[in-house]
Amino acid sequence: MWNSDEFTIEENSEITTDVATHKVNFIAKDKISARTPTTVKTLPPSNPRDRAERYGFMLYDMKGNPKYSGWSNLALVTGADKWTKPALDIVKRMATKTVEITRDNQDEFESSFPRLIEDLTASRPELHL
Repeated sequence: MWNSDEFTIEENSEITTDVATHKVNFIAKDKISARTPTTVKTLPPSNPRDRAERYGFMLYDMKGNPKYSGWSNLALVTGADKWTKPALDIVKRMATKTVEITRDNQDEFESSFPRLIEDLTASRPELHL
């Protein structure tokens, strides 16, 4: 799935700010260039509103920290058909990219995932110096 020649993948990573320590499933970083690191967080369908609010807080906290403010963030919403619209809207407003995964599109998503990570790390958001 991952091209190990291009990216360093940190699994089950923690992001520590002055406010809290947040857990993500992956952080993808380009090995050679100073491209944008990307966090990947899987959000399962249990308690969608609570998960959406916690995810939103994590990204709000990261954006307020100069170390993480320019990072891209990918939210993988599993069982998306079981999420409420308000909960999905929170995730969509906060994440750089949101992928809604259902049984119908899971195979398609898995094949496009490496390209999605490459695209997210290639985009350089405005630098906050």
